[in-house]
Amino acid sequence: MKFPDAVDSVIKKAQESLFSAVPKDEVLALYLKGSQVHGLTNEKSDVDFVAILKTEKYLLDLIS
Repeated sequence: MKFPDAVDSVIKKAQESLFSAVPKDEVLALYLKGSQVHGLTNEKSDVDFVAILKTEKYLLDLIS
């Protein structure tokens, strides 16, 4: 798998993971940040997300 395809795959898996723990209607916004946004990624880069939720009800589900 080429590097850009791998990043897209990681982003998709992260979204799937989020929506398996939190109902979509509880997510107000999902931000991609860090090197991915600035076009500075390489093979060692991670993918940074920030999820803004309506309530903290599902917070523990995301961090456990």
